[in-house]
Amino acid sequence: SHVVSFGEFYWSQEDKPKALSIWKKLLQMGKKKGEGSFLYAEALADHDLRDDALAMMREAIAADPNNDRYQRGLAALLEKMNRPAEALTAWTRLLERGDTPAPGELRRASAMTREARERVIELWQKEGRLDREIASLGQRFAATPPDLAAGRFLAVALTRTGRLTEARAALERLDGLVVDDPET
Repeated sequence: SHVVSFGEFYWSQEDKPKALSIWKKLLQMGKKKGEGSFLYAEALADHDLRDDALAMMREAIAADPNNDRYQRGLAALLEKMNRPAEALTAWTRLLERGDTPAPGELRRASAMTREARERVIELWQKEGRLDREIASLGQRFAATPPDLAAGRFLAVALTRTGRLTEARAALERLDGLVVDDPET
């Protein structure tokens, strides 16, 4: 928005107090609950004011706890802040909500779910626990009835680790179990 650009102008001129005062106008913007706080948090995070951004992001989520966009912003910010355990919790929380998008929002919700799954797997890999998680996912997907979310995770994790034959088998099984699902 023009408000972000206007603040960036002053930021680039080393007038940080003026930039911050302009960005505070974002708090009054937005049509949804918490959107102003979210927009302000994004501006702060983009300028490495991460602690303040985190406080605003949490305020946005408090205003609208079911907003996936805010939850995604929180998870990404926590990763930037090198807080992997909290980021993992935030990404997992987003995934646990599942894809229940409004009409016309399926593509964005599915993309967000795929991103969250990728980020969780990346964090598992960084923590050295990806192999253990793959074993657990495999057990859950092999159960009766199979855990389809675990199967989706399993396919991505196996692909990431180069176990392509196993990944293909998981995807083929998912394809046989689920009809008309954009996640498969």
